[in-house]
Amino acid sequence: MPPAPSIRDRCSPGNAQHDIFFAAVENTRMPMVVTDPSQPDNPIIFCNAAFIRMTGYSANEIIGKNCRFLQGSETDRTLVDQIRAAIERREEVAIEILNYRKNGSTIWNALFISPVYDESGELKYFFASQLDISRRKEAEDPSSLTKIFDPFFSTKGAGKGVGKGTGLGLSMAYGFMRQSGGAVAATNRAGGGVTFTLLFPRSKGMVEQTRQPVAHSRGEGQHILMVEDQPQVADLSQRVRQLLDGPNGVT
Repeated sequence: MPPAPSIRDRCSPGNAQHDIFFAAVENTRMPMVVTDPSQPDNPIIFCNAAFIRMTGYSANEIIGKNCRFLQGSETDRTLVDQIRAAIERREEVAIEILNYRKNGSTIWNALFISPVYDESGELKYFFASQLDISRRKEAEDPSSLTKIFDPFFSTKGAGKGVGKGTGLGLSMAYGFMRQSGGAVAATNRAGGGVTFTLLFPRSKGMVEQTRQPVAHSRGEGQHILMVEDQPQVADLSQRVRQLLDGPNGVT
């Protein structure tokens, strides 16, 4: 394992404007935080904008807290213990753990933590990067495929209503295909995503429509009474009557 990185700027991360390490942390699109192990409970002292976007918390709500505030009821405590042990040993650790956003929704987090030392070898910070791998985890979960056609099912995990959405699209498509004698199949794709296959019933050929002769009846003394206040329409009806008038026409 390569040695942990060191820093030159002894200022706090928020003031270390000229240190390339903190400049990279600030501007990257990957969520990152820096914690200070010299303070009680190893609090977060710096977070970048990507971390704020991923978690939904503001910087004021993040700074000064231990990273455990992202844990929830379904977070694996065994993994939490592994992270704590690595920090106590000042070792790097890479782990995939279930965290929670501010709105209560879940997020699968590929977490990497590394100690950061100064030039004298003194431990200064812990650097942690996160990567949202929720889509990959959902694709790997075979149970999701058995539920996706249920009304209002969702894999987004919105707060306390995890697994509950507001849409009926897949459920309606499934019902339509079943009523039509077909089926819908869903399979996971390597690398993420799902492939949907619509299976329509096989056609047995076009039904030829045979036109039956229509019997046209001739008028035999019937009378048509037409009342119309538009001269143009009255004139047209008069000409039609004249065309139909005759020995076999309508009188």
